Amino acid sequence: MGQQIPRVFKNKMLYDYVFKNEKSKNDFLKMAESWLPQSEPVVINNDDDALNAAAYFSVKKAKIKTVNDTDFKEYNKVYILGHGSPGSHQLGLGSELIDVQTIISRMKDCGILNVKDIRFTSCGSADKVAPKDFNNAPAESLSCILNSLPFFKEKESLLEQIKKHLENDESLSDGLKISGYHGYGVHYGQELFPYSHYRSTSIPADPEHTVKRSSQKKTFIINKELD
Repeated sequence: MGQQIPRVFKNKMLYDYVFKNEKSKNDFLKMAESWLPQSEPVVINNDDDALNAAAYFSVKKAKIKTVNDTDFKEYNKVYILGHGSPGSHQLGLGSELIDVQTIISRMKDCGILNVKDIRFTSCGSADKVAPKDFNNAPAESLSCILNSLPFFKEKESLLEQIKKHLENDESLSDGLKISGYHGYGVHYGQELFPYSHYRSTSIPADPEHTVKRSSQKKTFIINKELD
């Protein structure tokens, strides 16, 4: 829902929710029903009411499907959600913790790799080590220093690992673009309401070190890196 709420506030078309299977979809709907307003909000009295209404519309006005109901060729981009951490090569999805090979296998099986723009939003998806300051990118600098030591095994981000595996897959067509993000994914910056998606150097977020997610995107086109 955090991916959707800024779109509600900006009156943009909502993204579809696509789940692995019916169980995952129903678990989400059950969770949402347990705390969303029971009926469509019609009166907004305060900030909490506004946020509750945005959350309500982010679910009730969106399409909610499983991969079996979805033709991914219809989409220009796909956001892969989940939990992660800097330097980790695993993605937490519900009760699962899956590795890079499984991530790619599942994307291939359900057709996500037909989409040319795939974005991984988990915390630290583009980080080798935890960032301390977005301005100076110390995470990258520290990683370079450590990698120069003879006993230190090179650290790679989740995004770099996925890129490496995809480059070795001869079945894929050219032009696939994959992106990840530096920092931790959070819902609020310095605005009263979440009109954008944000990344922070810490959780809970420090407003002084919280920036728009788009400014912290790292993108690869397979076999070609974009600055």
